Amino acid sequence: MDRLQTLALNGNALQGSIPIKFEALTDLKVLALSGNELTGGLKEIYTLTRLEELYLSYNSFEDRLSNGSFQQLTNLKVIDMKNNNISGPLPDSLWQLMNLEVIDFHHNELDGHINDVIVPDHPLKYLDVSSNILGGGLPPSISNLQALTHLDVSYNRFNAKLPNYLATMTKMKTLLLTEDDEFGPQPLPDWLRGMTDLKQVSFRLTSRTGTIPTWFGELTKLELLDLEWNHISGTVPTQLSQLRSLKYLMLNRNKMTGEIPYEVSSLPRLKMLMVDNNSFTGELSLPVVPATGGQQCPSRVTHVVADCGNPDYGCPDCDSSTKKIACPCCTGCCYENQERCNMDDWLIEYRYCI
Repeated sequence: MDRLQTLALNGNALQGSIPIKFEALTDLKVLALSGNELTGGLKEIYTLTRLEELYLSYNSFEDRLSNGSFQQLTNLKVIDMKNNNISGPLPDSLWQLMNLEVIDFHHNELDGHINDVIVPDHPLKYLDVSSNILGGGLPPSISNLQALTHLDVSYNRFNAKLPNYLATMTKMKTLLLTEDDEFGPQPLPDWLRGMTDLKQVSFRLTSRTGTIPTWFGELTKLELLDLEWNHISGTVPTQLSQLRSLKYLMLNRNKMTGEIPYEVSSLPRLKMLMVDNNSFTGELSLPVVPATGGQQCPSRVTHVVADCGNPDYGCPDCDSSTKKIACPCCTGCCYENQERCNMDDWLIEYRYCI
């Protein structure tokens, strides 16, 4: 079948490795083998020079890449290698492939650095290298990715502060930097203000300091704002009430004070609100809805956690002194010195639904 252009065998129970005879499929443009039980290496695909789309995710490939891997695949538009056992560097050769729009290597074992070799005007739109063991930092030439709309470098081992040269990437819609705590200590960057198309942004556990700027209210397309587990102080700006599309707001495990504005907690699309492990006071109010026999909390709000110290939520030592904030609609309550309250990484739950 040397004229075959598309081979799609996703979601079966195929085992073994890619056969050496695949090298004869010289007209192949789409190779889709995701969701199988394949092992071994990738060298059999490196000669498929007409390949445009490569889907090998959710297998057990265990090749070790080099900086020259994939360099012959100059027509490649999509490379999806997520959820394998691939090690080695993120190949430098990918930045020479001028048709490439999607790179997804999340949940592998990539090490080394993202090297400063990204060429100008590279057309990449989607880059996900999360859940690897990459070090170093984000190189200056990453600003050459002017078409990029999705960047996820979460859960790595970067050891350099977050650079300012991301400021030019104004088409960004998803920016996930979760659990790269060596990206700080730094305040929330001013260059976010220019990313007016942002829908999802996570700075969870990235050593953010300072306060939440009032101009966050200008990012009106935001659906997810995750600032959990930082060193952010000050109050919740009422300007966040301008985020009418916001569904997920995580401010927990910071150093914030004051009352939570009702204009923010009553946003019309809000599903999740995490404000525990701060020093908020007053009452966290959500808009109640009519119900038989009275009023009830809105059903669209699935998770609300605050420092409400309510004994009805597994808090045996709680009393009036442990309740920092009143929260009649909370689905979970934390209290002071309860070290492991609300320790879930909520990003894991929703990040692949983006």
